[in-house]
Amino acid sequence: MPTLAPTELPTPEAERLWVEIAGQVREACILRRQGRHHATTQILERTLPPLIRSWSAECALPAAEAKARLNQLFSEEQARVESHWIMARFLSDDPAAARRLSAFPSEPTSMSAAAMWFPAIAPRRIPLDDVADMIDAARELDRSTVPAAR
Repeated sequence: MPTLAPTELPTPEAERLWVEIAGQVREACILRRQGRHHATTQILERTLPPLIRSWSAECALPAAEAKARLNQLFSEEQARVESHWIMARFLSDDPAAARRLSAFPSEPTSMSAAAMWFPAIAPRRIPLDDVADMIDAARELDRSTVPAAR
């Protein structure tokens, strides 16, 4: 979490929630890199929204600033996972693992950011900083790919 002025120090609960949100975002990014889009959708749709709501209530920041910090968190975690993924590919001694890792290009050629990070919802061309639209698109994708006898 960015450094705050002494009068804006987060509560212990807000800090705990922030760490949990960061971990869930990181996990979603890793699952996405592994091609496990359904598991990614579960985190984006079911796990993160209540955590974000709780954090927003606890942190007592103006809505615009809370949104900006969440967007920054998403960007930082996505970059962190991408960086580690690339390092793992280069450091892997296992040829089979290296082939699996290299199946994911490190730089998209003509993709939008949403297509890069969430290829299953790429047709919607959702900006990377629009977390609410990503969650809505993930819900739509889930409804369109899950059999009706749910």
